[in-house]
Amino acid sequence: MSIVIGYVKLYGSKESVTEVENEYYREQAKQSEQARLMAIARDIIWAFEKDDKNWEKYVPELNALIEDAYTSQLETFEYTDDKSIEYIIDLKQNIETCINSQQQRLITRHVDHGLPPHWQLQTENVARFSLDENSDEYKDARGVFNKTMSNKYDTILRIERIQNKQWYTQYNSYKSFSSKKDTERKLFHGCRQESIDLIINSFFNRSFAGVNGTVYGQGAYFSANASYSHNYAKPSTQNSERYMFVVSVIVGKSTLGNTNMKIPPAGFDSTTDGDHIYVTYRDDQAYAEYLIVYK
Repeated sequence: MSIVIGYVKLYGSKESVTEVENEYYREQAKQSEQARLMAIARDIIWAFEKDDKNWEKYVPELNALIEDAYTSQLETFEYTDDKSIEYIIDLKQNIETCINSQQQRLITRHVDHGLPPHWQLQTENVARFSLDENSDEYKDARGVFNKTMSNKYDTILRIERIQNKQWYTQYNSYKSFSSKKDTERKLFHGCRQESIDLIINSFFNRSFAGVNGTVYGQGAYFSANASYSHNYAKPSTQNSERYMFVVSVIVGKSTLGNTNMKIPPAGFDSTTDGDHIYVTYRDDQAYAEYLIVYK
């Protein structure tokens, strides 16, 4: 065999060369099909309803086959799972039926607009999901929290992943087109219980500025130290729970702020105390990834 840029030369008997050539094309077709399946799974997600508001994605191969049937305008699609159980999907009514038991469940088709692949499927714009304590995602979020939290708390009750599609899309767009994307940092924002839904649904809106002071500017405040943000995570009067967001922030170029600043000076993206506090002035400059509930 001789490899030249752009092509491969094979030497041997006619039969052996033909066999290798056929195997090459089979492998090429296999890789192309696998790439197609994964491309579809990135952009189009088919899922079935497990229970109220919880959906499970089909595996990539089956996801692509369902999408092929859908785009071919077929009314139904049949398949057999890895346990040899047969199903039929009504693509008009979005219902899947188990042929053996006749049990039915809803299915949905979701067009993915660049959302994180580890997110759970959601039908609404905003959703919150408690993380499994044994998952790497939970352990990573807890590790970020503990790194600067010292001994300020007794126990973490839960960590929730925040899935706000509109907010994430805006943040990701700002990050993608910003020349300061390499300044993304994981920061913290402690708050009272009554502020949680406002933040999750309305972002770190600058109209909230001033609730905890405006010493370094009239924007949204974050700290690199969880132990500092803990001071603003006042315990709930109902159950003594405290709340802190782990936030991805594009700090960009930062300058020392003061109480009169409504926007950063020209050429700057945020203001700071010169140490661990950062103040942002754009709604799409920060995204709350997790809410940590603790005591």
